[in-house]
Amino acid sequence: MFYPVRDQRHKILATKLAAIETKIENKLFDGVINDTTYKKGMKKFAAEKAQLKDGFNFLETMEGYLHQELLVLPYMLNLPPIFEDSTIGQQHAIIKQVFKQGLTFK
Repeated sequence: MFYPVRDQRHKILATKLAAIETKIENKLFDGVINDTTYKKGMKKFAAEKAQLKDGFNFLETMEGYLHQELLVLPYMLNLPPIFEDSTIGQQHAIIKQVFKQGLTFK
């Protein structure tokens, strides 16, 4: 499937991750920083890197979730016949999902 927003976000995250890696390498190999500063900077960069990796994981998880939702969509559009053909237990489960806040009768 084609996910332009996901692909764009993925490129942005990849660019930011590459920038962080470059910063680490430049600072480390140029001998610009001392040991204490290096340790502080590495903590900061590690946190930023972890945040970006979480962003990648979120994109992948969201893609799978949306794919599952799209698979269910045709059934949701045809719910009355599915409800009628279901067992009592299945009908109760459908009603619980549709009316999550509860259902009252007058």
